Amino acid sequence: MPAVKPFEACVARPADAENEYPLISHLAGALEIGISWLQEEDETQRHLFQIAVLCHDTFKAQPEWQRYINRKNTRGDGPIHAPPGAYLFSYIGYHYLKQENQWEAFCCEWIRFIRDIADHHGTLKNLDTLEEGRWIKALTEETIDFSGAETFFHQQIPVLKSISINAASLEKWRKQVRDLVEEVLDEMDLGREEWNAMEAMLELQNWRQRTTALMVADRFEIQQTETHWLEKTEHQKNLKEISAFCQKAAHHPLAPRRQKAMESIMKQVQEEKERQIFTLEMPTGYGKTLTALRIASWMGAELAYKKVIYVAPYLSILEQTLKVIQDAMQAQVLEHHSLAIMEETAQEEAGTLATTYRNSRLATEAWAHSIVCTTFQQFFRGILPRKAQHTLRRAFLKDAVIIIDEPQIFNADLWNVFLISLEAMSRMMNLKIIFLSATMPPFQYGLTQEPARLSFTTQDQPERFVLRILPDPMNEEEIIDHCVAGNYRTQCVIVNTIRDAYRIYKGLEEEEIEEPRELYLVHGLMTPLHKKMIIEKIRERLTAVSSERILVVSTQVLEAGVDVSFQRIIRARTIMPSLIQAAGRVNRHNEMGNEGRGILEMVTLLREGQRDTSTAIYPRGLLRITDQQLEEKMEWKESEVDQLIQNYYVEMFRENTYEQSIVYIRDALEGKWDKLGNLEVFSQSYQKLSVFIPWDPSEEDQKYLPEAFIQLQKRFQINCAKDLYDCYQDWNYMKNRSYEDRKAFMVLFHYYVIGVSLKDALQHVPREDFLQGKTPILFSEDGYHQETGLTSHFEEDYNKFL
Repeated sequence: MPAVKPFEACVARPADAENEYPLISHLAGALEIGISWLQEEDETQRHLFQIAVLCHDTFKAQPEWQRYINRKNTRGDGPIHAPPGAYLFSYIGYHYLKQENQWEAFCCEWIRFIRDIADHHGTLKNLDTLEEGRWIKALTEETIDFSGAETFFHQQIPVLKSISINAASLEKWRKQVRDLVEEVLDEMDLGREEWNAMEAMLELQNWRQRTTALMVADRFEIQQTETHWLEKTEHQKNLKEISAFCQKAAHHPLAPRRQKAMESIMKQVQEEKERQIFTLEMPTGYGKTLTALRIASWMGAELAYKKVIYVAPYLSILEQTLKVIQDAMQAQVLEHHSLAIMEETAQEEAGTLATTYRNSRLATEAWAHSIVCTTFQQFFRGILPRKAQHTLRRAFLKDAVIIIDEPQIFNADLWNVFLISLEAMSRMMNLKIIFLSATMPPFQYGLTQEPARLSFTTQDQPERFVLRILPDPMNEEEIIDHCVAGNYRTQCVIVNTIRDAYRIYKGLEEEEIEEPRELYLVHGLMTPLHKKMIIEKIRERLTAVSSERILVVSTQVLEAGVDVSFQRIIRARTIMPSLIQAAGRVNRHNEMGNEGRGILEMVTLLREGQRDTSTAIYPRGLLRITDQQLEEKMEWKESEVDQLIQNYYVEMFRENTYEQSIVYIRDALEGKWDKLGNLEVFSQSYQKLSVFIPWDPSEEDQKYLPEAFIQLQKRFQINCAKDLYDCYQDWNYMKNRSYEDRKAFMVLFHYYVIGVSLKDALQHVPREDFLQGKTPILFSEDGYHQETGLTSHFEEDYNKFL
């Protein structure tokens, strides 16, 4: 057995050229940092937290771990140190609480700290898993230098001086702690007793704030991480920049109305400034995003808010808004989304992640910046974390203005849980929340009070479009004929499935038309790079002065957040929020003038004249409610659409209030955290597998490459997809690069990656490739098309892998 090192001689991580990193320095430093992140706590709570911080890494002093961390190459699983640290805390924490006659008052916090310490490098698990006893480790005198550890603990927390810390006492503790865990879990069982969802959520969020403080203590001691808070003068500057940006768009057809709307909204904000939660409801194209940014800057200048966080459902919306923020506020923005996050390695679970940390990684994961753009998924995981690492997003969240765009896209099943969580967080951390949407879902089943409604309407508002309901279903050929017959320069057909989009596109492609036209297809089985380029090309063509017709076939990709405008959109049967979002792409900027109106037509598409594919995407009940709302008449003006969406949500929540998931809050309070931690923002009915697509754009289309992508290509001097994949497979290419380089490389890599259903993926990639744990490359060069993307499996003769 390896020799036991004196506790004071143990290290927390390997030395570098400049410094050594003693374990006692790490623990003492973490103690100091962690305390500064706690909310207002009484003395007992502070001491309990201090004990947790000292215990979390104490078992790095075990000989096996010391030998492991001093090896030149520490990759792979190292000796486990978090669970025995939790066991040590259970012993010291219990005896401290008994000593202070506080056991009954704080036994729930005691068991939560045990779970958090055991999980501080991985997934946040349920409290009842502690009953399994895997975290209870048999100890011997040779485990660590308990005498040195005892001296250190007593020095750091003097109130512990009467508590002995030695192997013999800890060995005896094994039987007693099992019984105590069982007793506390029984105590926490609420059963059928009355409980209040908001009070329960406040308790849960306070628990996760202590988890955050523990994580901050551990991570920030390794690498000091600070944020930049926006000062009043910076907010005032941002307000001036926004005004100047709006002035540059004075030629826009809607510019006078946009200015009038913004002034009206700002007046309402000032009247409601004491409220915490707002909804901003403006017609599509009236500048909701710019108005929200102005509200956030005003709140910073006048109400001392220090940070702005923008949250979007999709990367397409996020990246568009990111550019708006940079252009309108002349500000730097931190991005945090799936393409900006490198996959976490096995080191995190093994407890050696600290050895590879860099400040930029911590800054990104802790949102340590004054302006942050992130996605629903990343924000939701900060509010209801799945992993201990996710709680870092809460570290610099206090006094922030949070802008949540298109909230109707949230999974309805968890909408109310999200609202309760958000209100609890806003109370605890002094947050201002602004929801943006033209189709706002209801709030009364989640929030304790309705949000302040910021809205703008005017009698002279132009009727930009008419919504028509086509009474007779159509098959693909009939929709193609209907589309070709339309006398419109710009048209878009939006359908519900990629297969439908592909079939209609191919049918239009085969149509013989005398007039010149441009035809485009956009859907989710295109690489992010390909999709961005096509959307940018479409946007350019739509705004160009030309008589050439433009026809786009798309799935829901173009519906929300994409700044495009068509004279006519034909929309396959869908639910009301999706229909209204599609309406926002019709004559969006009133470019047809006050006398002209765009057309939105909804029709039931029957694939091959038989199957209504809308039911494969949307719940039948919501489709029925939409149909009922629309059947009153066959044509609706833009000014009537608001009432349609309001009636839709009233009926939707009358039939189902979606309060079932609120029970998960009670479950979490009883210790079953996974009920909340495993909730998904978007419901997904099938498994997806990642596939790398070796597609390169033509020389002609390279002018549409995103600037960020070009910079990444230059950084790595890689201009070909296949060369990029070769580097990905080359361990030597990646192993010696910095974290920043590895993260940037994976951002570049994921421009070529598509999430494909299991069934479809196995038609393109041999099954064995997925078993290797890496993203496989598309096997067949003709599997991905320049115009249609990954659609070859829709062809009847595509059976290469069957």
